[in-house]
Amino acid sequence: MSDNQLCSLLESIGNLTELRQLYLEHNELTSLPESIGNLTRLEELHVKGNRLTFIREVFISLKKRAVPYISDVSWTIKWKTQYISVERIFA
Repeated sequence: MSDNQLCSLLESIGNLTELRQLYLEHNELTSLPESIGNLTRLEELHVKGNRLTFIREVFISLKKRAVPYISDVSWTIKWKTQYISVERIFA
């Protein structure tokens, strides 16, 4: 789903529970649906090159299951650093 100028994702993406990798790089996303937290088999979440202005607790729920790749993102976020390790963000 990378490079498609997506502005949003449907909540139904959370129904893809067997998904292991999700590539959303280089779109126009400003947020991610909370339902991504339902992707219990997700190992990698690639969202670099988007316009994320707010990241919900989705990363908190994924932190032990999936590595988020979120470099090159234009954003304004107040990080809760106790939940997300910086070395995983810029890996």
